[in-house]
Amino acid sequence: PRLGQGDFSLSRIDGSEAARGRGLGRALMEQFRVEGKAAGAKRLVLDVSARHERASRLYRDLGFRQTGHFETRDDATGKTLAYAHLSLDLG
Repeated sequence: PRLGQGDFSLSRIDGSEAARGRGLGRALMEQFRVEGKAAGAKRLVLDVSARHERASRLYRDLGFRQTGHFETRDDATGKTLAYAHLSLDLG
């Protein structure tokens, strides 16, 4: 994601299939919020793949809002990948 002054960015989060549905992602995102606030951040930012619907839903449930989008080409597969920029103001 594009970073501005006061932004705290999450680069990547992933979990095993066996861990899904147990609240681990929500707990990790809460820790991300806590760490961001402790670092003096004004906003949390991340990018999420359009194909990761569960993650997108979780982020939106946590209050993240889409602030943009972009596409890129996967050199290994030749496929076009779509991503959304999301952010959460910490106030």
